[in-house]
Amino acid sequence: MQIHVVQQGQSLWSLSQIYRVRVQDIAAANEITDPNQLVIGQALVIPTPPGTYVVQPGDSLYTIARMYSTSISTLATQNRITNPSQIYVGQVLRVPLRNRVAIDVNAYLTDFGTRGQQTVQQLGPHLTYLSPFSHHVGTDGRITPLNDTLVLNTAKSYGVAPLLVMSNWSGNMFSSDVAHTILNSTSLQQTVITNVLDLMKNRGYRGLNIDFEYVYPQDREAYNQFLQRVVTQLHAQGYLVSTALAPKESATQPGLLYQAHDYATHGRLAISSC
Repeated sequence: MQIHVVQQGQSLWSLSQIYRVRVQDIAAANEITDPNQLVIGQALVIPTPPGTYVVQPGDSLYTIARMYSTSISTLATQNRITNPSQIYVGQVLRVPLRNRVAIDVNAYLTDFGTRGQQTVQQLGPHLTYLSPFSHHVGTDGRITPLNDTLVLNTAKSYGVAPLLVMSNWSGNMFSSDVAHTILNSTSLQQTVITNVLDLMKNRGYRGLNIDFEYVYPQDREAYNQFLQRVVTQLHAQGYLVSTALAPKESATQPGLLYQAHDYATHGRLAISSC
């Protein structure tokens, strides 16, 4: 597939002509019910046939060759191009098939009704894990349950493993104080772990994803110790543990979103995700 950003004056019909793809295929891939409601700047998935690439504005054989880990001469030969500098927008090129790599794919979901179920049905064949967002942990160690039975059952029907997402969300934002309270009390941490295990067993979750954000920098080591306790007890019962991390550029990156996330320790203890 390719990604196309809608430009002024473009329609599904004009895109179908550019990419040699049926209008209904583009509409289905992007869940478009009204073909007349495209928005300038909207990103669309174009389901192009395997082994083909449609030239975009700004492309050159050099950039396309790098994209597919091949050479300019190989592309020129495969497409009978005598002048590599003369390719045009909309031109369909034969390109090498990209190597398939086995990966695990996790998706967060915030809609647990019919729309959420439809999303899982659409993406289920491509997912490894599903993470309904989120179970909120309180300062008393209680976990707020989600009404996610519908999407959990749908995920399981596709062989997708549901993960329990636990966050320090409070009100309408992540709470540094909630995280601080939990991370600085070993008794509260044990209460949290016990409640998580009970909920996972009752609802059929296969793992835990911890999404503690805006943690105070001084709680960095306490977060590491909490994660160690969680991993020790959950791994012993066969559950996965992962953490959601802010996308840091360096270990010393400043900011409330970054400093308490110890990448090295999280990587050693858990399967981490950004």
